[in-house]
Amino acid sequence: MFTRLVAEQYDLLQRSLEAEHTLTRAVLDGEGIGGIVASLTRATGGWAVLLDLHGAPIATVPASARTYVKRLWAELQTSRPEGGRFSLSLMDRGHHIALQPVSSQGRIEAFLALGKREALTQFDRIVSSHAVALLALELNKARAVSDAERRLKGDVLEQILGGTIGPAEAKRTMERMGFDLTKPFAVVAMSGPGAPEGLSSAVEEALSRRTGPFLVSARSDHVLTVLQPETDPFLADVRAAVSARADGQVRVGSGSAVPFDQMAQGAREARYALQVCQAERRLQAEFADLGTYQLLLSLQDPEALRTFAASVLGALDTYDESHGGHLIPSLRAFLERNARWEAAAAELFVHRHTLRYRMRKIEELTGRDLTSARDRMELFLALRARDLLASSDWVTSTVAG
Repeated sequence: MFTRLVAEQYDLLQRSLEAEHTLTRAVLDGEGIGGIVASLTRATGGWAVLLDLHGAPIATVPASARTYVKRLWAELQTSRPEGGRFSLSLMDRGHHIALQPVSSQGRIEAFLALGKREALTQFDRIVSSHAVALLALELNKARAVSDAERRLKGDVLEQILGGTIGPAEAKRTMERMGFDLTKPFAVVAMSGPGAPEGLSSAVEEALSRRTGPFLVSARSDHVLTVLQPETDPFLADVRAAVSARADGQVRVGSGSAVPFDQMAQGAREARYALQVCQAERRLQAEFADLGTYQLLLSLQDPEALRTFAASVLGALDTYDESHGGHLIPSLRAFLERNARWEAAAAELFVHRHTLRYRMRKIEELTGRDLTSARDRMELFLALRARDLLASSDWVTSTVAG
């Protein structure tokens, strides 16, 4: 009995080593992630699926194994414990499946599922563990290359927008990257709850799954992206794709579709649209749809905006400082409710007679007539100017140009 057990263990070890050598050879021969997964299925006689951190398949062998992707991702979302060390066993359509994370340097990079009709053996689990180790190395290498490429593309984008490379060289560079200079360019500015570097990774992952070239640059407080969308409108789809890969809510603003030599203007418009999103807590905005904001945004000097707002609202500020601060909030509610007394009073939790008294005081202090559409618009623009000045990146982005 003992001799037979030793022989079985020796046979298991021998077969495991041979299978591990086969998997390693796939890496050495440059077959990459797909080669490792294919070698795993040949060694075990099963099927395998490698999922990224958002549930999208990186590799499926054979191709029919893609039908398991939705079930595997649902299981991960409902059953995955905290931390990087775990494995799940499940049954689906009569197949035994082992699902485990692929981790590198303490970070989960992907999830590997191995399945077959027969129960998974010790041999299957040994070879699968070796595949996980090799996949971790390959994914870490791919991440390093991707990060380097993203930084390079970001540098190229900043050089083009900043005019530090000549027009002829800039055009050749964009054409080498796959852009069609005869078609318009779209520039999109994005912000999220985390650092711009992390958001730029999410943008890269989302756009890499779409057709067409793109450039991404992580700035101090937002991410700038240049692309040539095949459909219009496109902004909602891009925001949804990035949000699905980001750590929280993403806001996006886009500039007008512009030719290559006006891309810097498109970038300014995209930043302005993003600033409006931040000021008004919108999720997305296109510069072409900003209406009266375009007038304010044309004043690229923050001091000019500040002076304009103070000239219109200064008397109200002084009054509010010494009388409890009711006039500015009341004016905002009145204007944003289209001068409807009942709606504005309800928002402020005051009686409409109280609101009427405050509006008469505003007219007295500002010299404006709130029954005049022109005067209401001037007051509205002054309030919006302050919203823009209060947004986090207005001053820095306008100074940076």
